[in-house]
Amino acid sequence: MRYRLVKILAVLIGLLAAMEAVADVSRTESGTGISIETMPDGASVYLNGRYAGLSPYVDPSLAPGLYRIRVGKPGYYDRDLTVVVGTSDRLILLVELKEIRGRIAVTVVPSDADIYIDGDPAGTGPNEAREGTHTVAARAFGYEESTVQVAVSRASPASVDIILKPAVLDMSPISVSRRLLNPENPSPIGSTTLSFSVTGPSAGEARITGPSGDTVARRDLGNFATWKQSFQWNGRRGDGAALPDGEYRIVVTAKDGTRTVSQEAHVVIDSSALIGPRGSETGLPGLALVPLGSMSPPATTMVTVSGASPLPPSPPFPFALSVSTVPVPGLTVGFRTVLPIGSNDYGVGLAGGIEYSRVVSRGALPLAISPMFRFSWAISGSSPTGEDDGIELGVPVQVGFGSVSCIVSPGLVVASGSGSAYTGIVARAGIVYEKNGFFGGISGKTGAFAPGGSTPGFPAEAAVEAHWLIPGTTFAPGIAATTTFRSASSSPTLSLAVSLQALL
Repeated sequence: MRYRLVKILAVLIGLLAAMEAVADVSRTESGTGISIETMPDGASVYLNGRYAGLSPYVDPSLAPGLYRIRVGKPGYYDRDLTVVVGTSDRLILLVELKEIRGRIAVTVVPSDADIYIDGDPAGTGPNEAREGTHTVAARAFGYEESTVQVAVSRASPASVDIILKPAVLDMSPISVSRRLLNPENPSPIGSTTLSFSVTGPSAGEARITGPSGDTVARRDLGNFATWKQSFQWNGRRGDGAALPDGEYRIVVTAKDGTRTVSQEAHVVIDSSALIGPRGSETGLPGLALVPLGSMSPPATTMVTVSGASPLPPSPPFPFALSVSTVPVPGLTVGFRTVLPIGSNDYGVGLAGGIEYSRVVSRGALPLAISPMFRFSWAISGSSPTGEDDGIELGVPVQVGFGSVSCIVSPGLVVASGSGSAYTGIVARAGIVYEKNGFFGGISGKTGAFAPGGSTPGFPAEAAVEAHWLIPGTTFAPGIAATTTFRSASSSPTLSLAVSLQALL
């Protein structure tokens, strides 16, 4: 009896010691059988020397008793443990497998070259790496990159010797951040970045020629000491004067004493391509109550977050998100929706539209016509613009007088309000002042509806606003005040909105 008790205690102590040493987590829960999880998953599980399956492994019908468990996976050390499966609970095991790792030592000439193992930065080593095949790469400025495949095992460290060959001077094609440029746009929007790479030490120069082939600017780019290079050009001469409209050729040259290489790029200067802050209340960029035809370069995007409040302040305060972009020259697409931040007066919905702008004439009195389609749709409550559900077809006409522009936009409305549909015309107008990153103005809107229509969904409104681009950034805060006359017998209401816009 005493011998049997001692034997049982010895076995239990051995089991507890083994489980503590090899099983990272061991616990029980209600149920029967065994559950084995491993880190990582997909390890082979053996019970008493017989293959049982891949982890995570669960066998709720495993009979109670003593079991020898082995867990293994290629590239990891096997784990062995002995456990006891009970009769009234399920044994849960979580086993962490240790990765088998070898070593890689790298010698490279020149000694200051960058070394990478499987794309990750490394040193001369010895560097630890899992068993298997790895890619060792070395690169240095002025030399050709070299890669070597090396097999790593736990038995012996791998050694790699790399001697880099000097590179022949070469230059990649030039990428241009803005191919359509207006020097009058504020920095950094009024400039373009030209990027390229070279293969070795060299001296760089950029030469810019105009539409007639004459050189209008030169730029000393200094000595190149690394692969990636870039510089900015603001569409101006060396003396700072803005260049006239037209296509300009930019030639970048690199010289190393024995070889000269060059690449060229083309940039179009267009003084009508204005990029600056705008209002967004209509779902299209412009004044608060009048969309403004956009002649921004393609891929120009504006993202605006705004919040509004009646005056005097009275919660809830609606927050709106507006996004507009120029996918192709002259075409603007935009939308506006209320953000789900707290509660709001407008409800849930979407507003936006499409506008195509075309410059009819330039010169002293530039004229642009911008046919547009707008929609306003509410899922619940009112739409994000506060208008009735419906569509609007309009033709904004813009005339410029230097930094001042006048816009008139007659339109046709088909909408639904107060439970019935109506049609009519809407008139929008505004005056804009825009210069050096500032955009401001006044705008108004009113409507006249066909006989038999319902109560007008377009009350008379007037707004004044200002937006200004923070110097050296692409962010523009703004403020707008709007007054609404819903009927001749009611008092006007006043609201105030603040916004922050990002120009991308």
